[in-house]
Amino acid sequence: MKKKRKYILTISIALFVFILLNYKFSLAKYASNSVWDYYLKSKDFYFTSAELNESGKENTNYLWDGESTYFTIKNGINDSVITNYNISYKAECNVLSSNKEAKCTLNGSDKNVFEGILTNEEVCINKTSDGIDTSGYNKTTCEVNGYTWKNKVANKELFFDIVGEKIENAEVEVIVTTTSPYQKRLTGKFLLKKDHNLTGNIKMEYNHYTDYDELVVSNSYQEEKDVAISFDSTKLRIDYEKDKIVSYDTDDNSYIKKIYITLPKKSTQTYKFYKLDATEYDESAFQLTEESPKKKTDNEK
Repeated sequence: MKKKRKYILTISIALFVFILLNYKFSLAKYASNSVWDYYLKSKDFYFTSAELNESGKENTNYLWDGESTYFTIKNGINDSVITNYNISYKAECNVLSSNKEAKCTLNGSDKNVFEGILTNEEVCINKTSDGIDTSGYNKTTCEVNGYTWKNKVANKELFFDIVGEKIENAEVEVIVTTTSPYQKRLTGKFLLKKDHNLTGNIKMEYNHYTDYDELVVSNSYQEEKDVAISFDSTKLRIDYEKDKIVSYDTDDNSYIKKIYITLPKKSTQTYKFYKLDATEYDESAFQLTEESPKKKTDNEK
């Protein structure tokens, strides 16, 4: 009996030590990642994606007809928080599972690896109402004439294809790692299931996070689509990103209530929103119509 109790006690202690060590390892890893993230931000280094993140984002909202699947990477968080130097990166994709033997290839090549550079670009922005096109101005001309010289978000669209015979479904992992000047790794899984009746549509999905929400708009057509999205500006405020919005309408208080966007074929775009109350909104809070973008106003240029 004593031997049995001693055995149980030994097993219990061993289990406790294992759990404690695992907890400390996880905590140390979390602390290490947090310190590295803080270091990158101190260097104004920003590398983000709507479809990938540091913990491995699952993408299940893709409508797949067997053609290319697109994802984006960029050198900023929004129109104001941008990396002001070049970022070199390496992208890789792998088929984790499929109903048939298959492989993943990137950007129209026969390889599953692609290397590129997000190039820092500075542009002249006209925030006045004089109607002058300043896009061709250099820094000196821009600033001497009272316009704004600033960094522009570098937004790169990449895509992968699944190569194989009679592929009906596939789980694909995409890994993008920056190689210079600092290292950051973003990953994502794409759960694809072929829809033989799919002719194309525009789909919206609304996701909730701690500090903000995201509206994901997907275009599964084999052609570019112009759409407009309306919402109640007294309940939701959009984080305006100039490169992703062609033009917009505002309410009586000058808050954006409708955006006009252009979706490239087989693409997905994400828009960040902030709630003004405690309500948990979903896709029904948005009205989507196919409309051609209206001409930009001076404030939108």
